[in-house]
Amino acid sequence: GNIVFLAICVSKGEWGQALVYVPPILAFVIGVIIAESIKNNSSRLFILDWVQVVLILEIIILFIIGFLPRTVSDIVVTVTISFVASLQTSSFRKLVDSPYATVMCTGNLLSASRSAYTAFIKKDYRSAIHTIRFFTVILSFLIGAILGGIITPILGAKAIWSAVFILVCAVMFFSVDIRKNTRELA
Repeated sequence: GNIVFLAICVSKGEWGQALVYVPPILAFVIGVIIAESIKNNSSRLFILDWVQVVLILEIIILFIIGFLPRTVSDIVVTVTISFVASLQTSSFRKLVDSPYATVMCTGNLLSASRSAYTAFIKKDYRSAIHTIRFFTVILSFLIGAILGGIITPILGAKAIWSAVFILVCAVMFFSVDIRKNTRELA
């Protein structure tokens, strides 16, 4: 979205307004670089799995955002969320055996629709499973957006802590999965 808004402002010659969209784009790029660095260097730098490190970094950042007063400029929050979104996007790109996005729905809707078509037309069981997976992700995104719309007017900036709660659960699930896999290998 920021790239589209940047392009629209540039096309209108609104250079000052266009500059507003540059920091979130740069934050996204920096987030990808940091996520890749964590992934490539985690065995040397951390005692945790790289996925856990990324999730913990997201938790810390989002937790801090919940403390920001309303007087803080929206651009600070936008840039920070863009950074966290890039960590998430670059770290979690596969759902079992299919590419997917955790912070956007358009690609997931495309994949779900294609899989549904193939499942229906060709009676393909594997495509039916993919359809269910993708529509589950889309439904989860929808439920999260609805809950966010409900709790944000009540909790304000602290509503971001609901995402922190979900990420903490994810870290715990990854910890259990890593321990299970380690025991199976032993």
